[in-house]
Amino acid sequence: MQVIVTHDDLDGVGAAALFVRGLGLDKGSVRLVFCQPHRVDKCFGRVLRIRGVEGVGVLDLGLNWRVYEGVVEAYERWGRGVRVVWLDHHVWEEEWLNGLRGLGFDVLVDRGTCATGVVAEYFSLNDDFSKRLVSAVCSVDLWRWDNPMAPFLFRLADSWSDEKGLRRLFNSFVEGVVWRDEWNSVVERYVDEELRGYDRIKKYLRIVDVNGCRIIVAVKYWRGPPHRNFLAQYLMSRYNGDIAAIPVVGRGISLRSREVDVRRIAVKLGGGGHPRASGAPIPASWWRRLLARIYPGLILNPVARALRETVLEVGCIREDK
Repeated sequence: MQVIVTHDDLDGVGAAALFVRGLGLDKGSVRLVFCQPHRVDKCFGRVLRIRGVEGVGVLDLGLNWRVYEGVVEAYERWGRGVRVVWLDHHVWEEEWLNGLRGLGFDVLVDRGTCATGVVAEYFSLNDDFSKRLVSAVCSVDLWRWDNPMAPFLFRLADSWSDEKGLRRLFNSFVEGVVWRDEWNSVVERYVDEELRGYDRIKKYLRIVDVNGCRIIVAVKYWRGPPHRNFLAQYLMSRYNGDIAAIPVVGRGISLRSREVDVRRIAVKLGGGGHPRASGAPIPASWWRRLLARIYPGLILNPVARALRETVLEVGCIREDK
């Protein structure tokens, strides 16, 4: 049995689809598991315990020290003999690369492309469909917006952000179809909701100034548009912020910036990601996170306080884009 563990976003779906096509399999012969970055060790360990699993592909999922140690522990406990291919484009420490390769993992990390591009590179996929998919997905994930399909796929994937919707998109990509006409109406409805969402975000918002670093903290207390990437750009522009921190109840904090290395902040908070786009768990007690599903404002103060303390410790490091 071949299992794929992938990020639950557009890049994760694109990477999984090309992984299946690269292996020459059909979508029905692969077990697909969607996972959030801070839970990679848990997802990986659960997959290794599946009876009959022979190979695992881990895609578009980076590491931090806690997750790395959990992955190593899970493999040593349950995974001996299972072939693991790990393809990613996030920031990796050299010790993680060497450690996993020492366990026999086949690891390829390329920060110059998106995860879908890394999979295409790994399997040397040069067909027209693979090239079109890589171009569109990387245009979104690397925030280039140089492909005309990118805004449509981005909004479609966010509209279908549950497992059922992501699997539907995955199936289409495996079949070699990037876009279907019936998806147009989905995007139209999404845009209408997106515009309303920009006004709603003001309800639970706080501005934190730390040593010349302006952080806009805003709780996204509803499901649906706008996506936190677009929302972050709006917040930084609207409130002249250096960093946008968007706690999403039940998911974690999304950290975005145009020039500050937010990965340093995310790692300190137990997360990880890219220098300009990272995520971390919400630093609040379990009961506060639970009650925040009803009263979202309860997590605003703990998140603002944790970000202030973290930035004071690790700094607000500005780098070239």
